Amino acid sequence: MSRTSTLFPMMLNCGPEEVSLSDWKILLNYWGDEKVQEIAKRNSEARQKITETHTTGSTSFAQVAHMLRLEKLAKLEKEKQEKLGKMPVNGDGEGDGEGNGEEDPIKVSEADIYLANRKRDKNREYKLPEQVLKMVNDKIVDVKKTLETEDTTEDSEKSVNSEKSAEVSYEDDNDVNTD
Repeated sequence: MSRTSTLFPMMLNCGPEEVSLSDWKILLNYWGDEKVQEIAKRNSEARQKITETHTTGSTSFAQVAHMLRLEKLAKLEKEKQEKLGKMPVNGDGEGDGEGNGEEDPIKVSEADIYLANRKRDKNREYKLPEQVLKMVNDKIVDVKKTLETEDTTEDSEKSVNSEKSAEVSYEDDNDVNTD
């Protein structure tokens, strides 16, 4: 008798109220299938190997880049107002009215997006192994240092796209030598 068949009667009465009994039975049978359990185990192991996880949820990287661009624009505008002593340029509160009709030249580098997408909550426990978390944190520190010391985004983007994540090795049970 398998573990699933002994748990089935107990779990039958533990289903959520939103799910009908017939649907719950179908789910239990599906989850109890050996092939499905093998797939779930394989997927779980594969997820443990992912080192470059972002923390933005369903927010796209384009949205993150847009928000960073807006933050930079607001910061520049604030600095500009402080330099001018909060006095309007032409006296009517509208600035000088001149513009070139082009899009704003504020650039957001891949390194900026990388850092924004990997902000970690110190109070949260992540499901990554300690070795991987340390490697990711080290890479974040490297990217920050590069951004602070270099004027060009080329070097910072190289540090973001470096292959440090490929250095982590995982022991695989299938690689056991049987000599």
